[in-house]
Amino acid sequence: MVSQTQVILLLWNTISSQLRVQKNNEILVPHLPQSKLYLKITSIPYVQPSGEKLTSEDITNCFRHLELFESISLAAKPRIIKVFPKSDMTIIWFNIWDSQSSSKAKLLINHSFNFGRSTATIRATNMNSGTPQCHNCWK
Repeated sequence: MVSQTQVILLLWNTISSQLRVQKNNEILVPHLPQSKLYLKITSIPYVQPSGEKLTSEDITNCFRHLELFESISLAAKPRIIKVFPKSDMTIIWFNIWDSQSSSKAKLLINHSFNFGRSTATIRATNMNSGTPQCHNCWK
């Protein structure tokens, strides 16, 4: 005779093994469909005080350390574009997962934060109506 605890453990092991992501072996968490929203950050120099060029990893690391981005999930790597070819200033374009009401974007838009010696500002982009997408399927 099999106990109820053993049945539950067997079910849990079977289900969790089917839901594992092969890349990093994490169990996927179900999400409601969300929309991708596009935002931009202005006023960040392309060449940092250390002499290094700005990378998307620099931006991502900055986001991880800011309380403002605590509940924000990026939908893709940030993209860095110079304002003009010979300019040192950049515009950082980034996508976030958000609800259709844009509740997370509303918290970010027009907020400023320090990036090295610069003060960066998050701006809204042209509003595109978001398409609900499964957060687990569209990676």
